[in-house]
Amino acid sequence: MDGVDAVLCEITTTNCSTIAATSVDYAQPLLDALNALCRKSDDELNNFAIADRLVAETFAKAVTELLEKANLKSNDITAIGSHGQTVRHYPKGTASSSLFSSELVRGFTCQIGDPNTIAVLTGIDVVADFRRKDIALGGQGAPLVKLITTRCLHTRLSTGYWLTSVVSPMYHYCHPKTPHDQCEALIPGLAIH
Repeated sequence: MDGVDAVLCEITTTNCSTIAATSVDYAQPLLDALNALCRKSDDELNNFAIADRLVAETFAKAVTELLEKANLKSNDITAIGSHGQTVRHYPKGTASSSLFSSELVRGFTCQIGDPNTIAVLTGIDVVADFRRKDIALGGQGAPLVKLITTRCLHTRLSTGYWLTSVVSPMYHYCHPKTPHDQCEALIPGLAIH
């Protein structure tokens, strides 16, 4: 986790075309805070809320740069799909808790990058929080894996596994005979459609 990679793509029912891409580094104080939020610490709820807004501002900066590169305006874009920046990810309910017994622990994922801030700063509607719904439905918090696998970029590795990468740093690693809903998807990102 070192910054935001943003990709402007046109997605149809049969194709996914990249129009432009950009990367924006996280400022060092924000990067330090994000790394700290991946671990239990004092004052983490306040730090979480502050980082939530700062990550959103960085996402909005990436969107602005991307639109400039593509010579587009915000009203040319239908929506921003924001996965957010993952700071905790336990989709199978394996997190430890000092307040809840193991029988009460549920799977969860926690991303930051406030979609409201992104929308205000870019003037574009934002679709977000799809990872938590995927976990509520029994998934791993990677709801776009099947769509991406069937419609976008694929590279077959010499091992027979597929590596799928698209829309920021989200990677899907799966053996071809494994059902898509059982594949591993790693790292969140930002997509602009």
